Amino acid sequence: MALIQLFIATYNRPTLVFKAINSALNQTFESYEVIVSDNSTNDETEILLSEINKECFKYKRRKPSLLPIDHLNAILSDVTADYFMIFHDDDVMFPEMLSELYKNIISDNKIIAVGANARIISSGIHTGKLMLKNKNNNLLICNSNEMVHQYLVKRGIVPFPSYLYKSEVAKKIRLNPDNGGKHCDVAFMMDITSMGNVLFLIKPLMNYYIHSVQDSRTNDFLHKIKLINFITNTSIYKKKSKLIKKFRIVNLYYELIQDKRNNLQMPFNRKIKLLKLIFKISPFDFFPRAILKLLIFKS
Repeated sequence: MALIQLFIATYNRPTLVFKAINSALNQTFESYEVIVSDNSTNDETEILLSEINKECFKYKRRKPSLLPIDHLNAILSDVTADYFMIFHDDDVMFPEMLSELYKNIISDNKIIAVGANARIISSGIHTGKLMLKNKNNNLLICNSNEMVHQYLVKRGIVPFPSYLYKSEVAKKIRLNPDNGGKHCDVAFMMDITSMGNVLFLIKPLMNYYIHSVQDSRTNDFLHKIKLINFITNTSIYKKKSKLIKKFRIVNLYYELIQDKRNNLQMPFNRKIKLLKLIFKISPFDFFPRAILKLLIFKS
């Protein structure tokens, strides 16, 4: 039986997932299997992947197609190995990724999951940027408050598709959309810290691709409000915390910018409500608030 199960969750992206699979099949680690969990609404991915004939490769079609969170929970239910990963269908692993993650997760019994840094590829261009920058040492997260702090200060580390988990995670924890909507994977990572420490490696072990059309590029205002409510109810970070206030402002800002980019005319009463919120919760001084005011009334 394989020591690691590497799940690749895919949805209607046959060309992209093929690159992810190739990078997964070319790992230097020996005891693992690659399992594509296909949640597509058509047969294109299934037809393309039928050409792959490798002993360590498996394919599973979800019929009917599941909601995104339900798909991830279905994958968690499929875990049988001692360790597992859930990888994106549009990212690429470096050959030594599994070996490095495994070496670190077995180095300390207290570690429940290990993630790795990534090089950012935006619209096909190597940006030269890393997910976690300006750091010299690996990051050890020991509790949910530290996980929240890392998310609020340096979003991109949590959540992230580079984690190798111990199987206990899949046995005990599920993603719950009530705890942050589409961002409930942050709550998922917070829950994991109740089982052990989470180690994040500064060394980049994958390429993380950013596309203009991907779901994570869309600001989901109400989903983030759900996440804020979960964080303030379960951590030391309450509504009056500076980090929470800043997160709220950033959420408002991107909602305004998104409407502007999409040429949407925001109703006047909504503009007034947002403006009141900005002045009420903003930790900034007057000048940045004035800029936001201009953005609202010019959108």
